Amino acid sequence: MDVHGTWVLTASGPHDRIHLVVEVRTGPDGLSGVATVGSERVALADLELNGDRLSWIQPGTGPLPFELAVGLRLRGDIATGHALAADAPPMSVMGTRSSAKVN
Repeated sequence: MDVHGTWVLTASGPHDRIHLVVEVRTGPDGLSGVATVGSERVALADLELNGDRLSWIQPGTGPLPFELAVGLRLRGDIATGHALAADAPPMSVMGTRSSAKVN
């Protein structure tokens, strides 16, 4: 499955909504990616594709440091799934792949 590109995602929970742009690349060493949330840009850790499921761990700083674990199911250019951060309730994630592919 081709996951290469720019994914525009929104993670929504009971108390918060996070907008993120995730760039995924496929190279000789496998998958790599970065996420941008506001002005913060971070490398994705443990980026893994298993069938139609893409997952990663995303570090964040914010007022309190945290890790966001994201798991998505991909159907073409549509992504749905969930995100978990520490003791916070799960957030639903939805988004699409941008038509502009990253190099």
